[in-house]
Formats: sequence, structure tokens, C-alpha cells
Amino acid sequence: MVMIDNLQRLGIDYHFREEIESILCSLSENDNAISCIHVVALRFRLLREHGYYASPDVFNSFKDKEGRFKLQLTADIKGLMSLYESSKLSTGEDILDEVNDFASKNLIVQWNSLNPI
Repeated sequence: MVMIDNLQRLGIDYHFREEIESILCSLSENDNAISCIHVVALRFRLLREHGYYASPDVFNSFKDKEGRFKLQLTADIKGLMSLYESSKLSTGEDILDEVNDFASKNLIVQWNSLNPI
């Protein structure tokens, strides 16, 4: 998945369309439980970008008993970036609005802690 993402970001993914489609097809069929927020968000985003169905419910596993995103996610900048990018593929789902709010707010907090005024 990371390789597909990198190929897309470099703008050379068109050279590997068949390989990418094959990988994404297998990803869409295998819905294994993954515990890394970066991997879950990346998988979600790649599938949606390529027209495969990806349920936004995968993000519910990162919520606590009160229905809020777990605090330990706030320290994972890579995970927050992946969450933020995934939230932009919303088709009106409430959970993706929550993902966007959570990721946006915590990325700003992380940015401000790296760049004190």
C-alpha cells in the first residue's frame, strides 16, 4: 500500500495500473483487522480513490467507550496525516466528519508544539 501511495504521489502510477488494480482488488476482498491507524487510513483512502468500496466504520475501532477517538492517536503524526487525507474522501458520512475534526485539531496542536510562537 505504501508503494502504491508513493507511486501516486510521484505521478508515475500509470506505469503500474494493472499491478495496482490487482493489489487493490485483493485488499478490497480481505478485510483483516488492522490495528495501525496509518495502515487503516491508507488502505481506506487507496480503495476509495480507485473506486472500491471501503466502509468508514473501520475508524470506529479507534474510538474509546465514550465514542471519542483514543488519546494515544494524537501522538502519531503519520497516522493523523493519513486520517486527515482519508477524511477528504467522505461522501457525507458522519464518521468521516469526526475523523476530519479529530485529525485537523490534533495536527494543529502538533504543528504548534513543533513551532512555538
